[in-house]
Amino acid sequence: MVDRAGGVDSTPSAAYHPLEPTTLIPARVDAVRYFIQVHLEDIALPSHINRAEAIGTASAAVGVLVAFLPWYAYAAGTSHVSVNAFRASVFGDLFFVAIAAAILLLLIGRGFVDDVVTPYIPETTAHATAAAVAMGSVLIQLILTRATGRSLGIGIFLALIAAAGLCTAAVLRRLHPDRRRIGREGLSHEGLLTP
Repeated sequence: MVDRAGGVDSTPSAAYHPLEPTTLIPARVDAVRYFIQVHLEDIALPSHINRAEAIGTASAAVGVLVAFLPWYAYAAGTSHVSVNAFRASVFGDLFFVAIAAAILLLLIGRGFVDDVVTPYIPETTAHATAAAVAMGSVLIQLILTRATGRSLGIGIFLALIAAAGLCTAAVLRRLHPDRRRIGREGLSHEGLLTP
């Protein structure tokens, strides 16, 4: 339980902004019996985009676009049929769901959407799972398409690139975690900061 919290300087001045903290927030935790100095600048969402977020965002944007491009084509009688991700099979739908999950995780990471994932599983595991599902669904669809002798379209190759980008972003996220996000997650798990 927090006994007292404050930290926004309300004195009128030219540099005053109501959302920018200017002092420390001392927090006394009764259950643990120690003081924690919390700087709001340290626990706020990062204002920059790291490499994993940039690659993940670009890959997710490409993934959404390629879901509508032709993945493969075949001849049916005298007509030529092109198939996109939604009509390819359940694996095309699974690819789109994985891309949507990656977008949701990116939005949660930036603070635009309430965090409904990390109380149950770590953020890096969620990103890795979405990337693995995207890559697996594209690879299985690629194998099935080649096994039936259908001609491949540009969409399935770009989907493979988008899935590889999501996998790269997931690996970078595990290798180089964001220090400010780790601090925020630590405070939220201790009950000092509500997500």
